[in-house]
Amino acid sequence: MSKNRLTVVNKHIHGNASHCYSLTPCNGTEKNNVPTQNEAPSMPKRRQEVLKWNGWGYKDSKFKVNKDGQVEFTGERYKLSGQTMPILDHKTPAQPELTAKDIQAPIKNEDFIGDLRRTGISNTDDCQDRLFRAHGHTLHEVFLLREGKFKRIPDLVVWPNSHNEVVKIVELCCKHNVVLIPFGGGTSVSFALECPSEEQRMIVSLDTSQMVFVLN
Repeated sequence: MSKNRLTVVNKHIHGNASHCYSLTPCNGTEKNNVPTQNEAPSMPKRRQEVLKWNGWGYKDSKFKVNKDGQVEFTGERYKLSGQTMPILDHKTPAQPELTAKDIQAPIKNEDFIGDLRRTGISNTDDCQDRLFRAHGHTLHEVFLLREGKFKRIPDLVVWPNSHNEVVKIVELCCKHNVVLIPFGGGTSVSFALECPSEEQRMIVSLDTSQMVFVLN
């Protein structure tokens, strides 16, 4: 990759820049390469089973003190995984996961919930699912997650499986005056996932993790 970048820069400097570009057909345009809805999503609905609920990264990748008293990085996802750091001596107790009593009860628009239930679209008001989608990954949000409390979080999480289900959800939100916040990877650093603290209407987080491809 680095070599290719240098080649491109060099050709821009010394001429023949037109040779740096080529047309490559998009795999998604080929009929045999279009993914089907039967493919497994890349992320489970309960993301907190895989990802850390109060910080960056995966749950299986973390620092711990092993039986020899040395700091070790767990998991198998990174080059650092499985390595020990005998000089590192910083120990902080793990933060317990929040429970329903620690999180505000959801605001419910019963008419919206009733119509949504009739669509068969998967949804939940589980406290941890709601909290997981109440923030992005700015330092401010992660610090607030660890040391403070969000004044407002989504009241419901929905998992559409298709474009048509997204359309249905948007139509229902418009019909019942419900706030809708799209949720993709969850790593936003623009505060786009932050719920307005003064919002009194029901807030729904639309999680796109169960949709396996992008339409043209």
